[in-house]
Amino acid sequence: MNESNNEKIMQNEKVINFLNHEISKFLVKLSGVEMEKVDRKMIGSLHHVISDIERIGDHAENIMEFSTPLFRIKVCSPKRL
Repeated sequence: MNESNNEKIMQNEKVINFLNHEISKFLVKLSGVEMEKVDRKMIGSLHHVISDIERIGDHAENIMEFSTPLFRIKVCSPKRL
């Protein structure tokens, strides 16, 4: 794991967080509109999807934070994985 990869992970996490926030705001506004039951279910499902994507981004960041020190002290090297 190198600094370039860490920067990519952090940048991706920022983008994911931004998109999660903006899409959530849109879905909340959309849920205030009169619509069919099936459409309401879809909005609920979309909330779950964006939440799951955000959680994946958080996990990627956590893995990076945990593994970076291990790579620095050579406990874990990409060749061993």
